Amino acid sequence: MLQLYSGTLLLISHDKSFFRRTINEIISVSKQKLVSYTGNYDAYETQRSGRFTFAKPADIKANKIKFPLRILINRFGAKAVKASRRKVE
Repeated sequence: MLQLYSGTLLLISHDKSFFRRTINEIISVSKQKLVSYTGNYDAYETQRSGRFTFAKPADIKANKIKFPLRILINRFGAKAVKASRRKVE
């Protein structure tokens, strides 16, 4: 009966075979963002693993920027005047 329902349903379960039979889209919460995956549970797993495979270089680049900023923030706190005077190498 759930296959015939065309609306949105919040469903929580650990039964992957149930998901494979009943759903055609998954909306996941990842890093405080909603990510939509089309297809059944198997398609979701494939798309999700591919998404994280391609995201790694971007994460590495972002961390190269974030790390020096964290050092700067930890050193000077929220005082913008002091933070603008020194560079972190």
